[in-house]
Amino acid sequence: MAEIGPARPRTGADLAAALADVPPLDDRFEEDIAEALAYVTNEDADPWAET
Repeated sequence: MAEIGPARPRTGADLAAALADVPPLDDRFEEDIAEALAYVTNEDADPWAET
């Protein structure tokens, strides 16, 4: 069971505290993201349009 309610306000200090124990990104991270983005396409056409 879960209780749903308004989200608790968070601050930049909360984010910094949450990330304090997270290890830094490895050296290949930026390269891996660039390689993944190379697979993303920008289709201008509507894939559901009738041809």
